Amino acid sequence: MARNPKSYAGWDEAKVQKVFSRARQIIKRHASKAFSFTINKGDFDAEAPPEWREVGGDNHYTWAWRSLLNLLVRWHGERRIGAPFEFVFDWAEKRDKVEIEMVMAQFDSLFPGKFEGHYSFRKRKDVPGLQCADLLAWTCFGMSRLKFRDVPMHEIAEESFCDFSNHMGRQWLDALTHERAALHAAITLDRADIEGERERREWYHNYAASRHLSRKTASH
Repeated sequence: MARNPKSYAGWDEAKVQKVFSRARQIIKRHASKAFSFTINKGDFDAEAPPEWREVGGDNHYTWAWRSLLNLLVRWHGERRIGAPFEFVFDWAEKRDKVEIEMVMAQFDSLFPGKFEGHYSFRKRKDVPGLQCADLLAWTCFGMSRLKFRDVPMHEIAEESFCDFSNHMGRQWLDALTHERAALHAAITLDRADIEGERERREWYHNYAASRHLSRKTASH
């Protein structure tokens, strides 16, 4: 899409559109379900109180990933899939890995043996599946910019979103966008679970002590 001068500078719009169409076909053929979860960083920073963020999600990315994992766990259970997920993350720097590893450990404490040892960090250029996820993410990002900032979607992003959204009778893609009101409601509901927050706080303090972490090393 960006016409990388090393490889794609000579491609015209028709060829790019054709390649995106073919990539979407591959994605839909090999993926059972697609999820996307989008929030606005500014909204999160304004709505999330400091005392909650320590254990609920120190930054918007961590909280979004935890929310997405909850959706995946629910979908996994509804389909009664016996084998655990195998997560493949796009390559991340150390500070990002710390946050991801913390959330995965937290979920493994709730679902023992389902998360620890079942994820890896791989480079996008080596894993076609990550390239497919990147296309999906780019598409959903275009929709989120339209909702949050009223920025028109690129023609191919809009075409891709419609294609994904209508696949399998609108049951294939769950692209969730939490605007500020929905984000506020979600955080309020989470904070209302006093016992759950107490357990998360206790778990985090034990985990941080075992890993010699502080909020300085565990956050962006």
